[in-house]
Amino acid sequence: MDLLDDKGNEIASYEIKISKTLNRSLFKGLDFYKNLNPNNKKSVLVYTGRETVSRYGHECLPYKQA
Repeated sequence: MDLLDDKGNEIASYEIKISKTLNRSLFKGLDFYKNLNPNNKKSVLVYTGRETVSRYGHECLPYKQA
């Protein structure tokens, strides 16, 4: 996990990867933390690709939009 944004009763977790393509292994840290903490309401993978999409229950954002 690269960044946690704690807003009291809600946490957002962020993982930052240097990858243009999305594959399942990029989400290991987000999956682990999401299962560990029920207050994790938002999980985001920031990557070097171009699409804003949702994969495996996580938001995926290009680094230029994050």
